[in-house]
This record gives sequence, structure tokens and C-alpha cells, in this order.
Amino acid sequence: TEQKKNLKKFSLEIAERLGNNLTIIETRQTTESIWRTVSNSKPDFIVVDHLRFVKDKGENENKRQGAICEGLHDLAKAYDLAVLLLVQLNRDVEKLADKRPQMKDLRDSGEIEETADNILMLYRESYYKPPDVPTAKDLTELWIRKFRNGPAGGKVELMFDKASEWFDANI
Repeated sequence: TEQKKNLKKFSLEIAERLGNNLTIIETRQTTESIWRTVSNSKPDFIVVDHLRFVKDKGENENKRQGAICEGLHDLAKAYDLAVLLLVQLNRDVEKLADKRPQMKDLRDSGEIEETADNILMLYRESYYKPPDVPTAKDLTELWIRKFRNGPAGGKVELMFDKASEWFDANI
């Protein structure tokens, strides 16, 4: 599709611009292999695109996810780096009148909520209620649901530009 072509094009441009400063590992990892990569390359920032894809084992899913979150939290502290961990919401949010995600909407939230320093959640009304007339930009709310060193509950409004597939501050 056109969207995949654009994503590949932008990914190649970013990789070319950043050179050796960007490493993308497309295979599933364990927290141990992530630690090894970080100790070898010393990044400032890592993104783990999706908690469920981390291959660690555990006695049950909740404990497994808790151990992964704890391991990544320890990694961030040990190497003084930012870790962005993407997680899925429960499908139950779609049944609610107000679909703005809350902490309870995180899948297996207890362990994630306990370990995370910050939890940010996105909400875009047009995802649930598409407008009659399509727009080029959509208002998107970024909710600060947990902020260990400050007040939680704040909201930042962003504009999602569908053409560039990018966010701008709603100023």
C-alpha cells in the first residue's frame, strides 16, 4: 500500500541521516539480549515495540510482563537512558462511553503501572467516530496518566497530520 511505501521511504531517510546512531533490530528479543545490545552500543534512547513481543518466559502472563517491565526499568537506570515501551489496551475500552484510556485499560496493568515512571496514553476521537467529512488533520489527546516526578492527569493536544503521518503541537 501507499502508506507502507511512505513508511519505508521515511525509515530509509532517517537511517541515512542518523547513520550509525540508529540501530533497528527487527527480530524478537529478550530483556537479556536488549541489555547486551545496550551495553555494546550505549544508546540514549530505546523503543521496544511491543511488550508482548519480548520473548522472556514467566509462570504466567502477568508475572512475565512484570519481569520484563522491571528489567527494562533497571536497564534505564543502569545506563541512564530513556526507554519507551509500547503496550496494548484492553479491548473493553471500546465498550465505554468515554473511550479516553485510563490506567485500568492497560492490558495486565498492575505490573506495568507499578514499575513505569511515566505512562502516556493517546486518544483520537475520530478513530471511534469518523467525521462525515474527512479532514486532513485530527485532534489527538496525549494523556499523562502517571508521572512519577510530577503531577499526573495532564493533557497535551496534538494535531495528527494524516498526509505526513506525524504529530504537531496544537498551538
